Amino acid sequence: MTEALESISKLVSESLGIDLGTILIQLIGILIMFLIVKKYLWAPITENIEKRREYVEKQITEAEDNNKKAASYKDKYEQRLKDAKGERRDIISKARIDAKLEGERIIEKSKAEALLETKKAQDVIEKEKEIAKQELQKDTLDIAFSIAQKIVEKEVSKEDNKDIVNDFLKEVDNHAS
Repeated sequence: MTEALESISKLVSESLGIDLGTILIQLIGILIMFLIVKKYLWAPITENIEKRREYVEKQITEAEDNNKKAASYKDKYEQRLKDAKGERRDIISKARIDAKLEGERIIEKSKAEALLETKKAQDVIEKEKEIAKQELQKDTLDIAFSIAQKIVEKEVSKEDNKDIVNDFLKEVDNHAS
């Protein structure tokens, strides 16, 4: 069997120009190099790859959480915006109603004040009329007494009596106007 191997080895090396001893040494060198790499380099590289994978997963998870939070904030914002629009409509509606009621109140107050002023003016007119009436009565009495005194002082003829009455009527007209 060794002879067969040697003959195969000779045949391969002569026909291909490959020496099996060299290949075997190279395989042993590669195996030693593989073991060294595995022992000293593979663990740190694998550890770094694992850390990187964890970091990327963490970043993805945080990004997903942030997206969920952002969506939640967006929903809350949109709801608040809808609520604010509803509140705005309610406030405007209430303001219109309040303004209408205030306008009606002002009109009613103005009407009441105008009515009060009218009543006061009528009262003043009535008082003035009463005062004028009293003054007219006083003046009439004064004139009547004056006429009566003149009549008593002299005996009056029919003609004088007419003149006195006419004078009286003229004085009444003058005082009335």
